[in-house]
Amino acid sequence: MSSLIEYGRRETQLVSANFVQLLREIATRCPGKRIPDTYLVFDLETTGLPEFSGRHEYVTQFGYAVVENRTITANRATLLKTPVGWIHPEASRVTGITDEMIQRDGVDPKEFFASVIGLFKLFRSSGAMFVGHNAAKFDAPFIETNFKHFGLDFKFNRNELLDTGMLFKASQIFAALADREDLTAFFSRVAEIRSRAKWNLTFAVERLGLDMKFGIDMTSAHDAGFDCKVTHLLLEELRHRSALA
Repeated sequence: MSSLIEYGRRETQLVSANFVQLLREIATRCPGKRIPDTYLVFDLETTGLPEFSGRHEYVTQFGYAVVENRTITANRATLLKTPVGWIHPEASRVTGITDEMIQRDGVDPKEFFASVIGLFKLFRSSGAMFVGHNAAKFDAPFIETNFKHFGLDFKFNRNELLDTGMLFKASQIFAALADREDLTAFFSRVAEIRSRAKWNLTFAVERLGLDMKFGIDMTSAHDAGFDCKVTHLLLEELRHRSALA
């Protein structure tokens, strides 16, 4: 009972009027000028962060969730082989993915990306969008780099990626879209704004009470498939709270 009471308290803390207006403006940049009902959520785990390591980093796990009419119809996570011993100890600590797991269960990344690019192109051709948490500055460039590395041609267009991480950050710092600013430019700009606001996936889920609403155990966070599922719930909650359902 106490958890339901606490959820009720969080539920009353709705997003600000500024954010409602922002999400409505975001919708005008989307295909059909509305937040999509069908979209592909994606998430990556990696061997480390290039900006800190100064070396080339690899994808250790690739997750996605196919969302049709606001409902997940497929949810997958795949381990990818990387060079032996390449994964950083801190990355293993955060994700729980070890070098032993990757070498034992990982699939060939070249074959995997050659296969998964078909899914991305299918969603693009149908006019659907892509969704990720902190994807604009991390996951999306990482994916583009890997596609290019394996001779595959794919880059995200300017108005086809929704970043729930930057949406959540924007809701706290009252960021607004500039005239004629596209989604890529907006999310990149929000990412560069220095702020004490928190927007990691676990914080966003707990701040909005989604952990109690859906019985989510966030100790599973940083599994790419799980994070895709939760990112979908986060986007739908933001849509609901902005009266765009």
